[in-house]
Amino acid sequence: MQTVSEVQDWLTQVYGFPVPELFARFVQTVSTFMEEGYENPYDYLGWDLSPAQCLGSKKTGSTGHKIAKRYPLTPIELFSFGWSGADGEHYGYLIHAPELNQTDYPIVEYGPMNDFGMNLIGKDTQSGLEGLLSLVLEFEYAKALHKHNELSAILGLYPSMEKASWYQNYRTFAPLVPEDWRYEPSSDKVGVLAPAEKFSPEHDIAIAQLNYRQKPHHILPQEILETAQNFLSEGYPATALAIIRECYWQRSDADNYSQYAPLWQQAYIDLDRQLLADTVDDLIHDSNRQTIDQGMNLLRSSRIDIALFNRDKTE
Repeated sequence: MQTVSEVQDWLTQVYGFPVPELFARFVQTVSTFMEEGYENPYDYLGWDLSPAQCLGSKKTGSTGHKIAKRYPLTPIELFSFGWSGADGEHYGYLIHAPELNQTDYPIVEYGPMNDFGMNLIGKDTQSGLEGLLSLVLEFEYAKALHKHNELSAILGLYPSMEKASWYQNYRTFAPLVPEDWRYEPSSDKVGVLAPAEKFSPEHDIAIAQLNYRQKPHHILPQEILETAQNFLSEGYPATALAIIRECYWQRSDADNYSQYAPLWQQAYIDLDRQLLADTVDDLIHDSNRQTIDQGMNLLRSSRIDIALFNRDKTE
C-alpha cells in the first residue's frame, strides 16, 4: 500500500495543484478499505471516489481531468474527485486562481441537470469532506456504515445530520479577495477572481451591453468572441473571461465549445493560470483540433493588427 506522502505526490501530479494532505489521507484510507475487500466506496461513502478507484485498479498513469467526472458545462475551475451516480452530480475542488498557491480550497458540487451552478459543500477540505460524509447519515443508504464510522475516526472528521444541509439548502461561495484584487460573480456561481488591473474600466458597461441575462440566445457566439477578443487585446483578460464564462453558461453553448476554447485558453494564459489553460486544452477533442488551431491563428493575427494600429497612432 502506498504511503500518504506517495498518494499526495501522485494526486498533486495528477491534478496539477498541491493537493491538501487531508485529502491524500482520505484517498489512501479508502484505497486501504478497497484492498480489504470493501471494493465499492459507495457502500460507506454514499458516492464514488475516483482517485481511490484509480489507485485500486493501478491506473496511476492518468493525468489532468482524465480520472475526473466532467460534463460539457462543468466549469474549468472545478477539479472533480467523486460523483453520486445520480443525474451526473459530481464533487471537487474549486480553484479560481492557481497562481495564488493556496494550501486548501473549497469543495463544491455541480449537477448538470440543474441550472443553478455551483453548490458549496465546504469552504475547505475538512468541512467539505464532512459535508459529503454526512450524506450517508442523512439518507441512510450505506451498506457498510461501520466502515464509514471507521473512516471518520481515522481522519478526525465529524459528519452529522446538520452538516448534510448543503444538499437541500443551495449555497454559493465567494472567495477571499486579496488586496488590489477584484471578484466578479457569475451565473454559474464560479465568478472571476483576478488582480483589479486585469478588469477593464468598462467592465460593467460591457457586461450590461451584452444583455445575455435577458436574452442570451439572441447573441451569436461570434459577437461574444469578438467582444472578448477586443478585451484580451487591450490587456483585460479578466473581463474577457467573465464575458466568455457568462455567455457560455447562459447559452448552454457546449456545442460551440471549440469556438470559445482558443480565447478561453488565452484568457487563462494572460492571467498566469497555466493549469486552467492546460485544462481547456485537455477538453479539446482531437476532431476539433483544426478548428482550434484556426481560432488561435485568428487571435494571433488580430493581436498583430491591433499592435500595428496602435503603433501607427503613436508615430
